[in-house]
Amino acid sequence: MLTKDELQLTLQVQAEPHIDNFSLVGAPLVEKALDNHGQLLNMIMTAGVTPHNPNYPYGNVYYPQQHNQTKQTHQLQVRLKLGDKAPKSLKEFSGVLSAQVLLPTEPIITVADVMKANGKAVAGKNGGSIAVQSVKKIDGKRYQMEISLENPPGVNNLGNVMIGGGGQVVIQGNVIINGNVINGGNGAGTLVLVDAKGKAFNVYTNYNKNMMIANGKITQQKVLIFEANSDQEEPDRLMLGRSLDVVNFPFRFENVTLP
Repeated sequence: MLTKDELQLTLQVQAEPHIDNFSLVGAPLVEKALDNHGQLLNMIMTAGVTPHNPNYPYGNVYYPQQHNQTKQTHQLQVRLKLGDKAPKSLKEFSGVLSAQVLLPTEPIITVADVMKANGKAVAGKNGGSIAVQSVKKIDGKRYQMEISLENPPGVNNLGNVMIGGGGQVVIQGNVIINGNVINGGNGAGTLVLVDAKGKAFNVYTNYNKNMMIANGKITQQKVLIFEANSDQEEPDRLMLGRSLDVVNFPFRFENVTLP
């Protein structure tokens, strides 16, 4: 949309099928917007929204993703300040999008044949365990699990807990304010449910029933609901160890005709 003072563009973003648990982080960063008159159009920053920057001390704005699905189409609006002449097109429009994705790292603990799990704890090679106490299909595409998780040493997603000033809780390098993680660490393990082809299910619900910290060990009683994609097979295994991380995706368009 073109107004007197600015150009508003809507970006539609969709992850490729092999990218799991894709969700956008912050605002897109426009690196270059060059119109047909040779004018460089500057990005107008929306109040409260910042491009992803791991060094930004107060974190980044996360666009709310309700029950994130890999094939979901995300829409973002970009505002550009116009030059002296009204543009008819953009010769170049380029920048970077940041997104949180599930990385394909090797699992630390794996519960095989998870639909037949009977509550027996499965131990990891270097400590920790997962016991799937119950699992059931609750509708056509969702699976509910109750588990007991003892975090392995070195990948505790709750590590050392310290209460600091200003209402901040620091948990293994993560600053949490009002329940929101402001900066994530690389040591946090992630629970992932996959089918026989290794395709991850989407996390629909994940909450702790209770948690105990004793003798350096963290044991959590958790309830998780996973949601299948439309073409997904039955769950095969539950894994701990794949990690969520933020990845930058460059984008570039040429000769974009404007209305």
